Amino acid sequence: MEKNRLEYTIFLVYEILRLVFIIYIGMQSALTDMPLSWYAGMALLVIPALLLVFLLRSEKEFAVFRPLLGIIKIAGIPAIGIYWIVSFPLAVQTKSLDNGYSLKILVFVLLILILDFIVGINCFRGYEQLKETDKREKISEGE
Repeated sequence: MEKNRLEYTIFLVYEILRLVFIIYIGMQSALTDMPLSWYAGMALLVIPALLLVFLLRSEKEFAVFRPLLGIIKIAGIPAIGIYWIVSFPLAVQTKSLDNGYSLKILVFVLLILILDFIVGINCFRGYEQLKETDKREKISEGE
């Protein structure tokens, strides 16, 4: 259980840093460059952090949030991947990789893609382990 608390704390720090990074990148663009959907979607980026706070509070009570968190992380991977696939050739074409700023952003986005995959898979695997532990506890209580 203590291992999971450390895991949730690390994931929560990652989610907060990810949120700050995304907001920072959005703030670098001119206000008129960002579509309304960007601003509307920002509120949804807080959901994984909130789920992690609940899991930190009581893993047993909120264990059902683990697969939900996994689904959220895995579902976001195609969007991040498409952003990277579209942005990289555009950055090469406009030669904006020369200043280093675009390259740093693309590296961070690639890192987010990899870390989201790790968090998502870990949430699914951890949920299966929690279910097995719960089954064993019920069996031992019944005997």
